[in-house]
Amino acid sequence: MISNIKDALILIPEYAPDRQQECADLLRHIEHGDTSLYTKKSITRLSEYLHSYSPAIPDSVRHDIIRAMLSAPETIVFSTIRILSGLTQADMSVMFNIPKRTIENWDSGARACPEYVSSLILYRLCNEGYIDLPISPAE
Repeated sequence: MISNIKDALILIPEYAPDRQQECADLLRHIEHGDTSLYTKKSITRLSEYLHSYSPAIPDSVRHDIIRAMLSAPETIVFSTIRILSGLTQADMSVMFNIPKRTIENWDSGARACPEYVSSLILYRLCNEGYIDLPISPAE
């Protein structure tokens, strides 16, 4: 079971052998305490891997990796959702009728997106196919 970003980075080379060194480098930085920068960088990389290697990664593993990514610190949960969806800040602003500056603050971690808002955004993006994750309203 994949429970965090480290687990996901350890598992990815099994499906993307050419990314083994890059995953090892990210893990090394995370383990040496560079958590905020490298967690966000790791989430960006994991999202790219999920898109690039999608056919090779079983659905259950992909869903576990996405759930692990969403368990990131509160200050980057919104950014994780945006990265996974592939939408720009401007796209998110228009789609959810949220001021672009608010989206920028949430995305940069300057302010944390309220949990209920990120849950609603995640729910809609999953249901509309932007994020490949089966989700129910209770999640």
